[in-house]
This record gives sequence, C-alpha cells and structure tokens, in this order.
Amino acid sequence: MEQPEFDADKMEDDLLQVAKIRRPGAALHNVVMAMFLLLGETHREMADWKTLADMITQTEKPEKRPTVRMSNLEASSIAREQVHLAKKLLAPLTLDKVNMECEAATSCFVWSREKIQEVDDLKRSLRKERSNHCNNICNSWLAMNDGNGRESTLTQTKVYSETPKALGLKKDREEEDDFDAMEKKRDKREVQEEELLVLKWLVSKDKDLVL
Repeated sequence: MEQPEFDADKMEDDLLQVAKIRRPGAALHNVVMAMFLLLGETHREMADWKTLADMITQTEKPEKRPTVRMSNLEASSIAREQVHLAKKLLAPLTLDKVNMECEAATSCFVWSREKIQEVDDLKRSLRKERSNHCNNICNSWLAMNDGNGRESTLTQTKVYSETPKALGLKKDREEEDDFDAMEKKRDKREVQEEELLVLKWLVSKDKDLVL
C-alpha cells in the first residue's frame, strides 16, 4: 500500500474521527500513544483511551492541540527515550494493518514513522560531523608533529584514542552512540519503568504485537 503524504488539515480531521472511537483496537491505541510520546507526553499521562481522546480534542489551549504541536515539532527537540518507546509501539505495525483497523489513523502512523526517521537521520548526520571533526583534528595534530600529516588510518585511530581528554570527543561520541549512557544521565530507573509500562500495555492488549 502506498504511503500517503502528511497533510495538517487532513490530520486534524482524522484525529477528530479517531477521538470519537469508543473502543479502539490495540493498533490504534499504539499509534496514538506513539504520536503523543513524540510530542513529549509520558506513558503515565496516557493511562486510558478517554485521556488520549481528551488530549486530541482539548480546546482550552489551542497551542496544545496535536496538529499545532506536530507542525512546530523539530526532530532535534525530541528526547531519545521518547523515540525509543515510540519505536517499540510502532514496530509490530504496518500501514496496511493500521488501515484495516482504522483508516483515519494512517496519517498519524505515517507522521510518527517519518518523524522517527528524521530523528535517526539527524543522529547519523551528527555522528558524521563528529567523525569528520575528529579526523580534521587528528590530521592537524599529526601535521604539527611530523610536518606532513601523512599517516595511516591506524595511526590516526591511535592518536584519537590517546587524546580523548584533551579533545573532549570521547564522551560526546559515547553519549551519541550509546543509549544506555543517555538513560543513566536522565534517570535510568524512570526510563526503564516507562518502557516496562509500554511493554505491559502491548501484552495486555494483543499478544501478537509483542516484540
């Protein structure tokens, strides 16, 4: 099935249709939860479907409406643990599966998948920039020490590994590549509890959706 393009107006209409559903299936609930996770909400704030429906239709603060937040959301502002949990919710699903359960939820599903892809692309881009920066520093360091800067990749790697404190790069690279380091900085226990709640939700609603 061909993936439809994201449209803010269509998204508004689709979400309003979704909010009218009284007894959603597991796929629909997961899609809406993933969307709100990417928007910065926590699993504890989405305890039941009525809460999610109210979050979709709330009108007291127009700037808090999902479509407004979605339009303004930058990939760089999404916390990595939120992306991690959203991925778990969406991983067992396909566009066809979501469409079969609720056609109105497909635009939300596509938006969430695209936003996750943006975050992943940004992460790869930052990693590449750091790698290039590291290579430039290594080449400059070698040039200052041997006059020509022509050294093997092995030597450059050795130089990098021996100078992490001076360059301040090792810590940045570890934090970028290692999600566990990120969890420890923010509060590892809280993130793990959040993940457990999501997994319990998957099991309780549809065992076929367990990763």
